Amino acid sequence: MGKYEKDQINDIVNEMLDFTGDRVKALGQTITLELAASTPKATGLASSSWVASPGPGTIGRVPPRNATGVSRAKTEQEKSLVRLAGYKIEDGKINIGTVIPYAEKLNEGSSPQQARPGYVQRVAVKAVADANRKK
Repeated sequence: MGKYEKDQINDIVNEMLDFTGDRVKALGQTITLELAASTPKATGLASSSWVASPGPGTIGRVPPRNATGVSRAKTEQEKSLVRLAGYKIEDGKINIGTVIPYAEKLNEGSSPQQARPGYVQRVAVKAVADANRKK
């Protein structure tokens, strides 16, 4: 195989990696924003604390529980989406989560504002299904 063919193959592989990375990045952004929109809101802290973290690592720490906590959590959420904008498939997986200790209870349906139980799973499944329809 000549240099020309190898260069063509490398170009195709790079295009595939870019395409895949863009799809994964879009899913990460969509799921993060949809979780924020779907989370029951009493103070807004839980919905503001969903973040996406590309690559290995943990999600972060619990934001302060006061009036400025929501704005700090929202700022962290926005920063996570900015970091995600530079995501490449080589960065590995995207972690999406929240450090709010009661998030699991909200997902089980414990909130008076009552998202149906399993809303986190429904958001992820819907985002993937929508992305697959956009092929």
